[in-house]
Amino acid sequence: MAPRVDHAARAQFSGLSPRHDRACLFRAVLEGVAFAMRDLFDLLAFDGDRVLLTGGGAQNPDWVQMICDLIGQPVEVPEGSQFGARGAALLAATADGAFETINVASNAVTGRGRTYAPDPQGTAALEPAFARYIAARDRLLG
Repeated sequence: MAPRVDHAARAQFSGLSPRHDRACLFRAVLEGVAFAMRDLFDLLAFDGDRVLLTGGGAQNPDWVQMICDLIGQPVEVPEGSQFGARGAALLAATADGAFETINVASNAVTGRGRTYAPDPQGTAALEPAFARYIAARDRLLG
């Protein structure tokens, strides 16, 4: 559970009641990952001007907006696929001297995509849940 590492930690749902259905559980999983990302951003004191999000989850606009609202930064989801392979190719090209730095290489292939902006109402709605997440994490992991 980022940013804390405890090999004995296990995933769980907290606060379930009979009124919670599959959709609630699915949202809880999305929230848990987004909350862990916020936790890391807070720990790392991120000072960049944008965040790029790729992969399968990045295709879910509601989840991307949730992350954006939680971290308070614009989030870009570039068009395309196979970003892991693309990143490996860019690292190899940089090591071979085709690019001066990995940042130059990355900027050379950045394509258009969708940009999400933080929504203050979304942030305000998520903050109480994030506080409960932190309390549960601290209670479980000490």
